[in-house]
Amino acid sequence: MQKETWIVVANKEKARIFEVEKFGSLKEIHTLIHPQSGLKADELYSDNMGCTTEAFRMGQHMMEPATTYKVKEAIIFARQISKYLDAEKKTGSFTRMFLMAEPSFLGVLRNELSASVTKCVEAEVSKDLTKFTAGEIWTHMPVVN
Repeated sequence: MQKETWIVVANKEKARIFEVEKFGSLKEIHTLIHPQSGLKADELYSDNMGCTTEAFRMGQHMMEPATTYKVKEAIIFARQISKYLDAEKKTGSFTRMFLMAEPSFLGVLRNELSASVTKCVEAEVSKDLTKFTAGEIWTHMPVVN
């Protein structure tokens, strides 16, 4: 049985899914976009930060959110990618996969993948290759046994 191989190339704003047609030949089959990740934090949420008043000292202090808005948006997009990959895995669209993602997004994406999709990951490349051509992406493929 031939293994269907996919390559996921992603950053916080865009994910490109490729299918390996034959050795050295990639076909882009799907693109996911998350424009919110490209916005500035004040453009994402217009609410002001919360305030706290200290009982023993005078004054108020602004409270930073526990997780920044940019990180929240990255997690939302990683979940969207994961949901798509999980649905495609269930239909048998791929049996193995390579992840190529911007370093700060790779861990976020890895954490959101389902167990069944994670088992298909053969290797990871920690680089943002979303603007590269299919041929250029192929040159970054890791050597796998």
